[in-house]
Amino acid sequence: MIALLTALMFFAGPDMGTLKNGVVHLSAAEAAELLEEGDVVILDVRTEKEFKAQRLDGATQIDFLDPRFKSRAATLDASKTYLVHCRSGRRSARALSTLKELGITNLYHLDGGMIAWTEKGLPTLPKPANDNQDGTK
Repeated sequence: MIALLTALMFFAGPDMGTLKNGVVHLSAAEAAELLEEGDVVILDVRTEKEFKAQRLDGATQIDFLDPRFKSRAATLDASKTYLVHCRSGRRSARALSTLKELGITNLYHLDGGMIAWTEKGLPTLPKPANDNQDGTK
């Protein structure tokens, strides 16, 4: 376990995130940096409706509130690295224990979820209707 924690902190770098219970917790800015730097799967645990309304580019969606969450999550590749998020961070924080139970150990958590991400003005899909390239509505 100590080797895993050391590896997580090494991958995250000394100035990125906070380690809590074997998971590196990131701010929105740190998560954006992580996505630029590495091969990370974005795991969105919100509902399908929330996901369709707004999402991170390339995200995989598995609804934490769906009774099949654990069986669907069990199909994930445990050797990959995951950035887990929801709307505010509550559901994704709860989903982390299930993911760890399934043997997924390379986990990052987007603290504050989509709320924190959009407050920082970071990109999402689909783009809002008023997000024209020239800045006009």
